[in-house]
Amino acid sequence: MRAALAARIPHLHPVLSVSQADIDGAVRRGLLHLIGVSIDAMAGLFGARIPFITISCRTALRILKGQETGHPDWEHECPLWALALGAALESIDPGHLQAAMVADFARAEFVQHTIAVP
Repeated sequence: MRAALAARIPHLHPVLSVSQADIDGAVRRGLLHLIGVSIDAMAGLFGARIPFITISCRTALRILKGQETGHPDWEHECPLWALALGAALESIDPGHLQAAMVADFARAEFVQHTIAVP
């Protein structure tokens, strides 16, 4: 079952930086999207060690951690919930997991630059 779920998930790449276009795209969404992301991040606080990231991003990070082991059977390094949710998200919206990491990083960059003290 793990292998079948993992087969639906593309290889993810760590997000080390974002462009200004990524930041603009993440922060200039509509009010409903902002509310949805806020609820998602709030729900993601339960059981998370990293606060203020969306459930999709947390899922992507857990999968990325497994993929980075380099083992051909990396799916055994991931929790079943992450594989199941990741496969479902990727089936509904291909590229969702990578995009979630980029969007969360972009929002964090926006906040950092907005509140930076000169």
